[in-house]
Amino acid sequence: METEIVNAVVNSPNTIEILLRASGPLFGLLVLIGVFYTTHKYIPQMISSFNNLSSEVKLMREALTAISGRIDDTEESTTNITKRLDAIEMTLKKINEDITEIRIENRVKGKDNE
Repeated sequence: METEIVNAVVNSPNTIEILLRASGPLFGLLVLIGVFYTTHKYIPQMISSFNNLSSEVKLMREALTAISGRIDDTEESTTNITKRLDAIEMTLKKINEDITEIRIENRVKGKDNE
């Protein structure tokens, strides 16, 4: 009886149609198995890589915060140094003016003494 069924299917003009209709669910099952295998294989790796990425982002955020603090400290130091240099420059100008006045006074006194 089985042989008769096989012969009837093979000799049927609709053999290709029968095979195509039978392969639809088989193909769907293979796709589902592939998706299941892929998700179980790669999803845990993706999750662990996301976790590692988030920890690296936290470390980078801390490093950038530290660098920002150092930059602020450097700017304050630079401002202090600039103020000191300006004060030194003003002092030197004042000393130069005083020396110039003393020289002028000495020349005037020197001419008066002669």
